[in-house]
Amino acid sequence: MLWTPAGQVMYISSAYNCDTSTNIPFYTDSGTGHTKACTIDPYGSVPKYSNASCSGPFYRTATTGYTTNCSRLAIAKRAVFAILDDNKNGSISSQDEKSLNIRFGYMRFTACSSDDLGGSYSSGCNKLLKPIGSSYSSIYCNSTTSCTPTSSASGSVSGETASDGTPLASALNEAKLYLDAHKATDPAAACRSKFVLLITDGADTFACGGGGTEDQSDQYKRRRAVVSRAKALADAGYKLYVVGFGSGMPHFLRHTLNWMAYYGGTDNPLVDNAGAVTGFDPSANAACAASTTGDHNIEGDGTHTYALTNDPGENPLIGYAFLASNAEELTLALKQAVSEIREANYSFSLVSVTSFRTQDENHLFEASFQPRSNDPFWLGHLKKFSLDADGNVGDPLWDAGTVLASTPAANRTLYTLISGTDLVPFQTSHVTKEILGVTTDAQRDLVVGFFRGEPAYNPDDWKLGDIYHASPVTVASPSKYFNDLRDANRAFVSFRESHPRTSANGQRIVLASANDGQIHAFRSSDGTEAWSFIPPNLLSKLKNIAHASHPVGYSHQFFVDGPITVADAWLGSGDGRAKSASDWATLLVFGQGRGANQSLWSSSSFCSSGFSTAYSADTPHYCGYYALDVTNTTNPAFRWRIQPGTGLEASWGDPWSRMTIGRVRINGNEKWVGFIGGGYNASDCSDPGDCDPRGKGFFVVDLVDGTVLWGFTRAASSDLNFSLVGPPAIVDTDYDGFIDTAYLGDLGGNVWRFNFCREASPSTCGLSDWTGSRLYAAPATGDRPIFTAVAVTQDLNASLWVAWGTG
Repeated sequence: MLWTPAGQVMYISSAYNCDTSTNIPFYTDSGTGHTKACTIDPYGSVPKYSNASCSGPFYRTATTGYTTNCSRLAIAKRAVFAILDDNKNGSISSQDEKSLNIRFGYMRFTACSSDDLGGSYSSGCNKLLKPIGSSYSSIYCNSTTSCTPTSSASGSVSGETASDGTPLASALNEAKLYLDAHKATDPAAACRSKFVLLITDGADTFACGGGGTEDQSDQYKRRRAVVSRAKALADAGYKLYVVGFGSGMPHFLRHTLNWMAYYGGTDNPLVDNAGAVTGFDPSANAACAASTTGDHNIEGDGTHTYALTNDPGENPLIGYAFLASNAEELTLALKQAVSEIREANYSFSLVSVTSFRTQDENHLFEASFQPRSNDPFWLGHLKKFSLDADGNVGDPLWDAGTVLASTPAANRTLYTLISGTDLVPFQTSHVTKEILGVTTDAQRDLVVGFFRGEPAYNPDDWKLGDIYHASPVTVASPSKYFNDLRDANRAFVSFRESHPRTSANGQRIVLASANDGQIHAFRSSDGTEAWSFIPPNLLSKLKNIAHASHPVGYSHQFFVDGPITVADAWLGSGDGRAKSASDWATLLVFGQGRGANQSLWSSSSFCSSGFSTAYSADTPHYCGYYALDVTNTTNPAFRWRIQPGTGLEASWGDPWSRMTIGRVRINGNEKWVGFIGGGYNASDCSDPGDCDPRGKGFFVVDLVDGTVLWGFTRAASSDLNFSLVGPPAIVDTDYDGFIDTAYLGDLGGNVWRFNFCREASPSTCGLSDWTGSRLYAAPATGDRPIFTAVAVTQDLNASLWVAWGTG
């Protein structure tokens, strides 16, 4: 870990000696002006200072423009910091623990010039330094409060040094011992998954009596040992994520790390799998057994000794471990591994899990799903049941999952957005490998074929993913109970009469958001799919679950997993007293819930590339919510994405809040808007010095184009310390047909009230007159999160009552 990513061999000008004291540039590869190869002593003066990206050249001492410590150890520390600093504010604190919501511990392996055979994880060279559940700041810099990138303290990540060899097999063994002991006392062991995240730049050098170097003639014994230890972890229920770091990694190390990940039960979804998984069997040889050997030099790795049979280093395997050759790749690899862990936090023993029920037209629609172990694609179901006059539930009439499974891929209508505002078919003729984040056309064909359900690419022939957090919503005829007394033209009546939507005429649909990357529209009559839509920011994530053969270690993924709103809205302008039927539309607005995550913000105005979890000047486009025009229920059209609003961007969190829709008065005119909370972020701002503003906002959105008309954030009230996650409750308190009040609870148990223009307000009442304030202040101790809508009612004395439930 003391070398740079370039490894042991670096290149300099032939005019110098390798041990020159002159501070000359060292290069990763041979090239013009630097062809002399030098073997770098990791315990000597390592050329480790380079530019911020650590791309080289490298100098022995810091020089102008080359001041970043680029030793592998320093890079690894910075990568760990980047993971633990989840809100990207340059500090690791309790806020990051709340937002990332993964319980970490820290075990490090260091050498004592011999193996650690004591079998104790609390002492020796392999040692648990921080138990699971330790604070992030304690893990990184041994602080009880916070860490910065320059923090350094012994007994933590920031204070680590490197020396001697690598007792990797023993470290994995003691990690298992610790996890076994932790599970035995964990009250949530039955449903709390545990993982091992291994970061290494080398091979085991001490197992089986090894002497500490990587060029031992029986190194194959240690290769077998580490794979066996990886399998033991997975067999005990602990998946192992393997991150290997270093440029020019020899083939035998690459293959061994991939075999460790394979038998550790994990997979790198960013790299296609290759190699025969039957090529190595950890149980075929006794521990440390000797084998007949040979010597060869392939790929320019240098001559090395290998076992002629059952050597994991000589049986090619690709695409399971995360292998990084530079600083950027290491950070990305760790982020992807942590994302996989975050997605895999669920364990089920039920055959089927019911998620939501929706009642409509004397029928009941029930969403459920079947979890599958070690498979990212869980089977989704959406069933329709009949209801008799007494409300009793009859037998299922259809299951959209079964109906879709029998639908040929060629008969499906899948849409996405590539650029612009026109929906395009999700087909290989429109979707490129670059958009999907893969490197070959064959990989593109796999992804597209899997999601379309083509038999060659979808081995299970099941096309509907799990419907997890999103409740299905039916799109029926425009409401017969809405009477627009303001409109002399009675345009809404004409709109309603022109758009009858019943099961009989095939225009009534049921919308379901699923973790197959799509929001689906099913006909309520027979469960056939009318269409589906894949948001553009999820296109590059689809490869994470597409597979033509049963995967070994893919984790379940969230995609379109957020709330759905369907409403009729007038999208015209003016005072609304003489409307046109053509200005009415039925809008579908949906959020991605947990599905956006790594692709919530984009550098692209089309949300097609350059993704981030948080807003920045480089990623200013919010990709969490989409609006489709479903006036013609079987032929949708794209309307807009929410534009976060200048100065309000930092207050948008994960898209969990369900939009509610109504009309408001603005300067005497009528405007139809969406009311929505800032979304989810677990961290709070109870400590103003370490405040993550994501989710701490309430917004009013123009339904014409998705722009934010008005926002209320911490800039307006320093009491807004918690995220606003639930759907706003909107009220017309003066019965003039316009929304004048909204209520919304936060994750701290507080309830907020927002006031808009009323009938009694002057005609000049506009956005600047809207206000917000805290209606109810929850006790400072014992947070009582509010995830659902508050209930508002009026008693016989015309007093308004607001009620809510908390966690």
